This record gives sequence, structure tokens and C-alpha cells, in this order.
Amino acid sequence: MSIETKPLAFARVDGVDMQAQLHRSAQADARLGRAIVMVHGGAWTSNDRHTPAVLCEALAAGGFTMLSLDFRDGRQGKHPCAVQDITAGIRYARANADALGVDAERIGLIGSSSGGHLVLLSACQP
Repeated sequence: MSIETKPLAFARVDGVDMQAQLHRSAQADARLGRAIVMVHGGAWTSNDRHTPAVLCEALAAGGFTMLSLDFRDGRQGKHPCAVQDITAGIRYARANADALGVDAERIGLIGSSSGGHLVLLSACQP
């Protein structure tokens, strides 16, 4: 299955675009209409939106629209900046659900290692 992958900006912080990587089936009829926001791990201080590409592409091949986020980590700021960035990514996915071809009420979160902790913190936000 062919996977469409492209970068997009999901927020602007201090004059800098926050980047995400979109992964989804290139065939619109193969998409489930569900999105997953991916938050990479990296011990709070490393990696980026490209790190989980293999997992994102596998889930995209299964029909999910994946949005893998960059966020400010320990090198660029202090808590709660990462959670704020991730929450902005979730809001972007919901606000742009029609353009992404997903249901705004069917957006999940997944994170690895420190990204799993950040997903939990983000899920607690209003």
C-alpha cells in the first residue's frame, strides 16, 4: 500500500512554526476516517517527528491518519511547554478534521517512552 507522507505546520510559537509529519494511505477509500496523534519519546530531550516513522507508516497502512508531532522538549523549554505544543497538535487535528478526512470525535493519542507520559498529561487538559 502506498503511504502519503508530508510535513505541515500545526502551530506557531515564538515566531517558529511547529512541525508535524502527516502519514496516511494514498488511497482515500482505504482510510478509516480516524486519526492518531503520535508523540515521540526521547528521554525528554531528543528525537523528533521522524523518529516513529516506521510505526506511523504501519498504522497508516492499516487505514489510520497519523500526525506525528514535533514539540519543545527539555532543550528548548520547561514544563509545560511540551504539553502545550501537543495540545495544540490535537486541536489542529480536530479543527482540520474535514481537510484531513477524519472524524474530529475519533482522534486517538499514542506516545512512546517519555512521549507516553506527555500523552497522558495532554489527555488531562481541558
